[in-house]
Amino acid sequence: KAMILSDYVVMITPKAVLNTPEFRKTRDILANKKIDCIQDYGENGFKGVLVETICLFIDTLGQPDDTIVESITLKKSITQKQKYITDKSYPYWIIYRDDFFDGISKRLDFDKFTVFRDRQITNSNTVQQKGNDCIRVIKSRNISDDGKEIIDIPGYDTYIKKDKAEELSAYKYVGNKNVYLTPNMTYKPRVMRNTDNVVVNGSVAVLIPKDDIELTDEQMEYFSTDEYRHFYKIARNYQTRSLNVDATSVFFYGVLKECCNG
Repeated sequence: KAMILSDYVVMITPKAVLNTPEFRKTRDILANKKIDCIQDYGENGFKGVLVETICLFIDTLGQPDDTIVESITLKKSITQKQKYITDKSYPYWIIYRDDFFDGISKRLDFDKFTVFRDRQITNSNTVQQKGNDCIRVIKSRNISDDGKEIIDIPGYDTYIKKDKAEELSAYKYVGNKNVYLTPNMTYKPRVMRNTDNVVVNGSVAVLIPKDDIELTDEQMEYFSTDEYRHFYKIARNYQTRSLNVDATSVFFYGVLKECCNG
């Protein structure tokens, strides 16, 4: 409405406007206008407000050209081609996109997974002592930094009775070796194959292959490399609050192409 009424609009919005499915129509409208500047305040926009914010400077009469991207948090300013950062090849805007990001993108096959995440498992229906009728609950910190093993953490580990687990949505993936697990809210992604007799809580996302694919050890290991983690930060626009692995962001869990292995 502001763009209908005005020739020039400056508006502070949640940073989520860059990437969430709810704002897809907004992004489509904005991409056809001239975006002069995107100021990224992160969590530093308003004292006491934890929602990440950005400020958009929109010339409603101009044609897309250069866009200045300023990060208050990273203390940097870059000039981007608007069509480059709003490229439809990706599911949302990548405002810090660069040559490094493009180089890694060429090595990965994207959009290979759907994602499942369930918040039904809580402290109220789990126990810390393992019983004979219990299933182990896998939480984010239980997945090792390289994604190669489940870590035991005293005081953190929990279990759920099998009959309670069977009532929950997450139970359908128990024992399914065709799916993969990844921590949900982190800039240290790692991926491991699902294992026997475990169920995940909401801090772990289940990656479900869209096609009949099986990741090699090398492909799984790549997700925990410094290279991929740097790529992932750019792919997530350096967000700090909205790091859920959701239906949109799971696109970037790209599978390393066979031609690049080794």
